Amino acid sequence: MLLASDVLPVPEVLSAGELDHDGGPRVDEERAGPDFSAWQAAGRDGAQGLHDAVLEQATESRTPTGLVDNDAVSRLADQLPRLEAEGGDVVSALTEMAGEALGFGDASLQRVGGEGAKGHSGAPVFLVRDPSGAVVAVVKVFPRMEEFVRELSSIERLRSDEFTRLRVPEVRGVAVILHGDAPAGVLLSSVASGRAIDDIMAAVHEASPENRLRAMEELKTAVSDTAAALAELHTRPVSSGRPVAQDYLDFHTGLARRLTSQVSARADLVEQHGLDVHELSRRLDEAIDAAQRYPGKSALVHGDAHPGNFFWDRANGVTFIDTPTFHYSMDHHGEPIASPERDVSNFEQRLAHYSRQFSFSPAEAQMLLEHFRVSYREAGGSTLHDGTMRMFGARSVLNKLLQIVESLTSFNHPDSIATEHGTIEVKRKFERELEAEIDLLKKSLGWEE
Repeated sequence: MLLASDVLPVPEVLSAGELDHDGGPRVDEERAGPDFSAWQAAGRDGAQGLHDAVLEQATESRTPTGLVDNDAVSRLADQLPRLEAEGGDVVSALTEMAGEALGFGDASLQRVGGEGAKGHSGAPVFLVRDPSGAVVAVVKVFPRMEEFVRELSSIERLRSDEFTRLRVPEVRGVAVILHGDAPAGVLLSSVASGRAIDDIMAAVHEASPENRLRAMEELKTAVSDTAAALAELHTRPVSSGRPVAQDYLDFHTGLARRLTSQVSARADLVEQHGLDVHELSRRLDEAIDAAQRYPGKSALVHGDAHPGNFFWDRANGVTFIDTPTFHYSMDHHGEPIASPERDVSNFEQRLAHYSRQFSFSPAEAQMLLEHFRVSYREAGGSTLHDGTMRMFGARSVLNKLLQIVESLTSFNHPDSIATEHGTIEVKRKFERELEAEIDLLKKSLGWEE
């Protein structure tokens, strides 16, 4: 899951030649964007042309540092079809859009909640059902246009023919709708094949004793195929393996330090559960120093390599969803600038997290981690540096740990109703989760080696 602090805040510096006479980014006539009206007028017959043109236009938002050209975002937003939500009825407008795009009028929408299929960016997601009740598409609403355009930019790059072990959902519709007083992006896409990795893990937990072995073997295959898909993503582009962009590394090391500072500010809470904040700072500094000494080889990365963001199907392989963070891993030409350790460490940490949540034995959890790493290596994945792995691993765990700390803090508020039995049980659950994340944090930093 992403916190607000995950959004790259560093402003891009443009050279004088890239500025117009008003001091803003120069916009060539060729970059002003195509006219989408012809495809829109053609209705469903022009849909594919419209979608391809929109994805191509989204590439204009890319910059040398992986950040977003906000002027390009505005240009694209101004050209997209507009949905009218009469009386503020957004769901009806989305339903009408989905029905028209898919060719039937009696569509229905179901808001997705919980983990797994919804992805983990936090954007509202709806399942689209046809008249028979079958799920035929997904609608995702992006309250921030910048994130919407990053998703489109990412999809354009990930659907390249050079990738054979991974796929992304097909775009079925794009639009803009008012969200409050601001425009929001709307993306209608095909349904990802199969189930999310964390849902497959849940199925192992729920399997009967006689079916558990078969369920675990299916999970191992899904994890192995996901590792191979990430290995391909990290190495297949011919420009992979150049030095990681310093700006990219600096952002993540800076974020890791900020998260550590925020956790350390609650030393009174975390030290009760076994986390020495001074030792944490020392070990994190060591990991950051090691990562800065050896930045490693660049790669395209998913950027939020959570088990819920990878769907697996035996026939169709691995599908990536929830990809706006992928945009940050490429430059203005779509070439790699990021660290593969970001994906590998994040996936491993969340794999360990769900292994605990679904009551896997320590031996099963370790087996899955080793299976993922071996599969990644055998598929030709990037060479991973220990210091960089530790820095990114800690950064991933700190994100989750801070969320738990913030939840626990609310129970210690004077207005808390923690005297009630149910609330006490919830607090204890958070405390157990905190201790488990602290254990993962220590392991990520080699604390107990």
